[in-house]
Amino acid sequence: MCDKKCQKLFQCLIHILEHQILVQHIWQCYQSIDYIMKTILIIDPNLNLLEVLCHALEMEKYEAIGYSGHELELIKLIQNIAPSLILINLTLPSDKSIEWCGRMKSLYPNLPIIAMSCDESILKKKNRWLFDGNIGKPFDLASFYNLIEAY
Repeated sequence: MCDKKCQKLFQCLIHILEHQILVQHIWQCYQSIDYIMKTILIIDPNLNLLEVLCHALEMEKYEAIGYSGHELELIKLIQNIAPSLILINLTLPSDKSIEWCGRMKSLYPNLPIIAMSCDESILKKKNRWLFDGNIGKPFDLASFYNLIEAY
């Protein structure tokens, strides 16, 4: 009789210890994970600029994805990654950026889009209703981060 009780008690103790080890392991994993606040999609034909912007955002714990492809692939990408914010260069070849923004806003009206351009007049002239914000290039990182943080 004591053997069965002792065996049952021993099994319970092992289960408790395994549970404590598991909880401790989960806590250690949780602490080691870098918290990513939100996903930001950057659309720009300049691959060097995409790399720099992605790196700058990743330093601030954002998930940054650069894109310089075609519109149909862009819509699929947006569906797959569900970004929290889009940054788009207004000087895309053939001025496709305005068309793309119109399409994105019609499909995802609540998805914020920030326009970027080295030409301040473009930011003022273009259809401002397509954009939730804008930033002139070049820009300093503090201003860039403040704008991103607003969305």
